[in-house]
Amino acid sequence: MMTRLHLTLLVVLILVSFCFGVSFSVLRWLSRDLPPVAALEKVEPSTISKVYDLNGNVIYEFYEERRTPIAVSKVPNDLINALESVEDRRFRSHWGVDILRVAKAMFMNLKSGRIVQGASTITQQLARNLFLTPRVSWVRKLKEAILAVQIER
Repeated sequence: MMTRLHLTLLVVLILVSFCFGVSFSVLRWLSRDLPPVAALEKVEPSTISKVYDLNGNVIYEFYEERRTPIAVSKVPNDLINALESVEDRRFRSHWGVDILRVAKAMFMNLKSGRIVQGASTITQQLARNLFLTPRVSWVRKLKEAILAVQIER
C-alpha cells in the first residue's frame, strides 16, 4: 500500500523527470543548427588590407574592424587580469556559464522591470561574436550558453 509520502515522492520524481525531458528536448532542438566547436580552430579574424605607394608607404587601409592578431603569449598578464576582472571575475572557475551571475542578473532585471544587467561570460561573448547574431533574444541567449559550455569542454 502506498503511503502519502510515497505518493508525494512519486509525483515529485515524475515532475522532475518531465522537466528534465523537456529541458533536454529544448536544448537538442536549439543545438540542431549550431556550428561545431571545431570551427573555432579555423576562425580567420578580419584584418586590415593596406594599399602601398611605389615607395612602400601606406596610402590607404581597408577594414571593417581594425584588428591585428597577436599570439596570446604577447598579451601582458595585467591586460588579461584586467579583462577578467571587468568582464568575468569567475572566468577560471565556471564551465562557460556563470550560474550565480545569471541568477543575480535575473533578480536585478526583474526588480527593475527592464534589462539593467547582463550575465555573459567571456566565453559566451566569444560564442556570440564568432557564431551568432547580436540580436537580443532568449533563443540566442540559450544558444550562446550551449556553445559556451561546448567551448569550455
